Amino acid sequence: MERFIVLGLLLNGVQMGLTSTYLTDWNMVGSRLTQPTCVDIPQNLTLCHGIGYTQMRLPNLLGHDTMIEVAQQAGPWVPLFNLKCHPDTQLFLCSLFSPVCLDRPIYPCRSLCEAVRQGCERRMNIYGYPWPDMVRCDQFPLDNDMCIAVQSPIDGEPAPCVACNQPDTYENMIDNFCRADFVIKTRVRKLRNEELRFKKAKIFKMKEDVVTKADLKKPVFEHPNMSKCCGELIGKLDVRGRVLVMGIKKKNSLFPTLIIPWVNSNKVIRKARKTMKKFDCSNPKVFSSTMITTSKIPVQVGMKKKARRRRPGHRRGRKEIPNVRQGASVPCAGCNEPKTLENLVDKYCTAEYVIKTRIQRIKNDKMKCKRSRLVKLREGSTAREELVTPTFTHPNMTECCGNMLETMEDKKKRVVIMGEKSETYLKTSLVVPWGSNKKLIKRMIRVAKKKGCSSR
Repeated sequence: MERFIVLGLLLNGVQMGLTSTYLTDWNMVGSRLTQPTCVDIPQNLTLCHGIGYTQMRLPNLLGHDTMIEVAQQAGPWVPLFNLKCHPDTQLFLCSLFSPVCLDRPIYPCRSLCEAVRQGCERRMNIYGYPWPDMVRCDQFPLDNDMCIAVQSPIDGEPAPCVACNQPDTYENMIDNFCRADFVIKTRVRKLRNEELRFKKAKIFKMKEDVVTKADLKKPVFEHPNMSKCCGELIGKLDVRGRVLVMGIKKKNSLFPTLIIPWVNSNKVIRKARKTMKKFDCSNPKVFSSTMITTSKIPVQVGMKKKARRRRPGHRRGRKEIPNVRQGASVPCAGCNEPKTLENLVDKYCTAEYVIKTRIQRIKNDKMKCKRSRLVKLREGSTAREELVTPTFTHPNMTECCGNMLETMEDKKKRVVIMGEKSETYLKTSLVVPWGSNKKLIKRMIRVAKKKGCSSR
């Protein structure tokens, strides 16, 4: 928050004598001729809400002239922010997506862009995402009194300081998990003489031919700055002193890359641990998909706070798997359809059957369900017996609906399924989790029955 206070002081002292030529010179970052206005930064703009100022300029510096467009385009950047690859990532992104409301636009300095790019680009490339052309650094001005400069230089920090000051975000834990040679859950024994010693460890990951079980039996980290870097963290641990530790091995010595307190009540740690058990780090597409689908990505103004239960990018009319950086949806197998009343009513009216059921498992592109309750059945379309304990098939069922099943907080895995029958199997056109959409589904049924489907 301190850097945003600094940003506020910087902006208040900016000279306001910029000429119209200055605006024209920066058309390459998307400035439009639309008359700028000031609007409140909404809560559902997760990336930039609560950054130190409450109003933003529209159009923004990327040319977005509606809040819906801003939210859709800013959403896929949330995972990058949660990776914490550079402390000024949010400052840089929000200076473009939600610039402070002044008479003249204030751009990020080129040095700020290059610092964030240097900290994040390598990790983006690992997972198949090059640095976007829309934020190309040579578009921004060299450092001067009229642009936003770097606020948090991170050069030269010792390894323990980086490891003991890691954010406990889901994205950061999974990213570190994939890059680590070993991942363990253990208890701190003592921190003395610049040595951090642990007790017996439970191994979550061990890279073969690099680390051995003997190395991790009672691991020890040594560094001249260990007490200074990790002393505060160790002092705040509970009585049991449990921590999640990730690291690498170099020249027969272990080096930490992440050390965070292990707290059973921490839902993020539990979620990350569940993902670690079956995560394929060798496939960057899987990582990217996981980052996008499990992050709080807002796409509509007025979206409920429980965004983590929703799927990203609620755009209609695309059947192919799109570029997730553009915030588009993946409407396959019905698991990523927009959760709007209009769409649900349309699907309800065109469906041959509608059931409420519980998902047993999704495997080999098949969704097997437990005993279901029939909500709607079109005469002559499907036999009732087939819908008692149904199995649905789709070429992309595992890919499209697997993440939905993993992120559902309803332990019973209850869903409402709409679909039709092909010649040989049951198909799904819409799969909606019951717990987070209960009121919406009930309203949909009332509207469909009251207005009827004949006119649709």
